[in-house]
Amino acid sequence: MCVRVRVRVCVCACSLSLADTARLQTLVQILASEASSDLADSGHQYAMTHAASTLQPCSASRELMSGLTQVSDVLQYSAVTFFTALWKLTIN
Repeated sequence: MCVRVRVRVCVCACSLSLADTARLQTLVQILASEASSDLADSGHQYAMTHAASTLQPCSASRELMSGLTQVSDVLQYSAVTFFTALWKLTIN
């Protein structure tokens, strides 16, 4: 039975507001940058986690939360927010 779950949490609890889209975009871009550099450093570990995700439900959820799927989602969301912001700048 798998019990360990690795969760990274950044808390800036002083003034958390999701209305501050510029700050949220910056945080997503930082997360994407960290994820891509971590992928370069730990590529073999990510590959093993991805392969193991087909064997056990616990491994599948671990891969979803902290594996290649998570890295892909963060990088994709970062690109979307970047191009959305760029589009808004060109319209204004």
